Amino acid sequence: MSPRLSVSTIATCIPLGVASQALTTAWFEGGIPALQLLVLAGYVVVLYPLAAKLLRWT
Repeated sequence: MSPRLSVSTIATCIPLGVASQALTTAWFEGGIPALQLLVLAGYVVVLYPLAAKLLRWT
């Protein structure tokens, strides 16, 4: 059996969900959320060049 994807599972993988987890971890646990920060950095590394290429005004 394969695990079912729910809205909450998908929401934890999008950038806003990851940022929310990072802020919650930093605020309540007092640590540095390294995994969430790496995931956010990965989104930036992949999506920033893609946006720069696709969203040109000229």
